[in-house]
Amino acid sequence: MKYVILILSVFIIHGANAEHSLKLEYSSFYSHLKKLDKEELSNLEFAFGFANVHTKSLCDIHKATIVTDKKNIDVSVDAENRFTLPTEKALKLAHAQVHLELEQAPNQCDLSVLLQVKPALFESGVNLEKLKSYDESFIAFFDKMGGLFSFMMPKPKGIRLVLESSSKMPASMQQYTSSTGEMLLEHDVIGRLPNDVLSQLKVSRITAFMQN
Repeated sequence: MKYVILILSVFIIHGANAEHSLKLEYSSFYSHLKKLDKEELSNLEFAFGFANVHTKSLCDIHKATIVTDKKNIDVSVDAENRFTLPTEKALKLAHAQVHLELEQAPNQCDLSVLLQVKPALFESGVNLEKLKSYDESFIAFFDKMGGLFSFMMPKPKGIRLVLESSSKMPASMQQYTSSTGEMLLEHDVIGRLPNDVLSQLKVSRITAFMQN
């Protein structure tokens, strides 16, 4: 199954002071962040991480900081070792950098970018209206990315829900559950889900899943 994980190679990596540190230009992040700066894509964000070149699991990030000449801004790193960045033209103009401290050597970790729904939008739970909106946002993103050649772009097949460990899976939803315990909901399935069942779910991450 293909998920929405994009590998970007345009980031400029500077020499680091410590063996496991990276200094990345914020401007390279900004060139991608601004692609989501549209009303119809306001549900979405990029979550950045570094995948181990051998195991493909995410490298541990001890600390992430946006650094400018005037101030440093701490960046939160989630339990899965991903972080998000603000879309701020001022940081680009200020030649800000993103400093990261990794557990592994940087040459063992490739930058990966996950397109996801902003977690703050479903902190209080999910319902049918929300899931439809998220699905429409993913479809719009890939249509816009492709432009005139959108027919050549991968197409989202639906949305993928990662459940919190404490969330109980309703019996009626088990048919949509993958072998890894994630829920894979195709476009036509989403419209048939009952709100009383959806309200029982505790969701930690929502992404798209792609057609094979």
